[in-house]
Amino acid sequence: MKGNSLKNQVTTGRFTLPVAILLSTACWAVAGILLPELSATRSLGEIADRLVPFVLPDWLGWAISFLLYIFTAYLLIALNNAFGLIRIRASVQSAIFLLLIGICPGLHLFYTGSIVPVPLLLSLYFLFRSYQDHKASGNLFYSFCFLGISTLLLPALMWCVPLWLLGTYNLQCLTLKSFFASLTGWFFPYWLLLGHAFFFMVK
Repeated sequence: MKGNSLKNQVTTGRFTLPVAILLSTACWAVAGILLPELSATRSLGEIADRLVPFVLPDWLGWAISFLLYIFTAYLLIALNNAFGLIRIRASVQSAIFLLLIGICPGLHLFYTGSIVPVPLLLSLYFLFRSYQDHKASGNLFYSFCFLGISTLLLPALMWCVPLWLLGTYNLQCLTLKSFFASLTGWFFPYWLLLGHAFFFMVK
């Protein structure tokens, strides 16, 4: 009976997330010891390689990647608490996320995929904040700006732009002003990149 009670507390109670973090950390440590051939010198992507011209040491790449995934798990909890996306305990999705990342050693390396979830979740946060707000231009600008940053790092996410626009319609916040604010936010990171490229081309 005690064993069953402890198991229920771990799977459904407040111990879920700490246990998931411990198991995920153990998986990272075991992978680092048993799979030394995994190298953090993987390409970050064409744009990121230009912005980060040096190669990170393996241990630093793994540490940065781990911290980014922990921050992503925290953002999942914050997103659920802010908008009540699911009706079960808020830490369950973060625990599952950390466990799935922990058992995939290839994802422990620092590369573009480690960074992308952070701006993508921030984009969703501002998108959900615009629900039934007819003056949601600011929130939609930020949402599409973070989505634009995500598309810079992972161009395949361009397919999300029409989905985000459809989401603004379903969230009843799409007006002509908010539509153009969304497009401006989406293009904003590209304008910054264009200015950066122009400066170095002229130089």
